[in-house]
Amino acid sequence: MKRDMDLAREILLQIEDSSYDGGPIEVNIEGVERSVVQYHLLLLNEAGLIDAIDATHLGSGPEYIPTRL
Repeated sequence: MKRDMDLAREILLQIEDSSYDGGPIEVNIEGVERSVVQYHLLLLNEAGLIDAIDATHLGSGPEYIPTRL
């Protein structure tokens, strides 16, 4: 899967716009498959740009739940 920096930026902006209450933040990008968004959340978490909970299960793709920038 290719890294899409425009998508990463859109995800960061969506997280920034949400109010911080310590809970999970739902990221929905219209027209982008969930697996692609999840992969980019993984990359952003690994880069230290977001804090996210790793909710990946065996046999599934990455599953990250962002909590804050």
